[in-house]
Amino acid sequence: MAGYNTEQKKLIIDFLSRNCENSYTIEELIVGLNNEASDSQTVPGRSTVYRLINRMVEEGNVKRFVKGHSRHFYYQCIGSAHCHDHIHMKCTNCGKLFHMDDAITEKLLLEVLSSSHFKVDKEETTLFGTCDHCVVAR
Repeated sequence: MAGYNTEQKKLIIDFLSRNCENSYTIEELIVGLNNEASDSQTVPGRSTVYRLINRMVEEGNVKRFVKGHSRHFYYQCIGSAHCHDHIHMKCTNCGKLFHMDDAITEKLLLEVLSSSHFKVDKEETTLFGTCDHCVVAR
């Protein structure tokens, strides 16, 4: 991870890494941090969380999503360095993030390039839809 890692940043990264299948608003992130904090840990304040989460988005460790057409942002750990090698798929119902197979990603991107002469940035691309679990639950 690039940059200087403070104890507060480490708390946020650790929380998001342990819960990488979920996405959180800043408020939900703060609640989660407070719920998991030990007596000896100081949970960062709201402005610090905003500042640090934005830095983590810039560094590429966290993805920022908009829920629907709202102005609410959700944040989610993207996993590992391997996440830069494929497109992600995000369920708009449950919020779960899925990793598209690297070979399928490359095939899809080559098809887009050959048909439209447009090079897609796979690191910045997320497909939104509904996962199998949510389709069955409806």
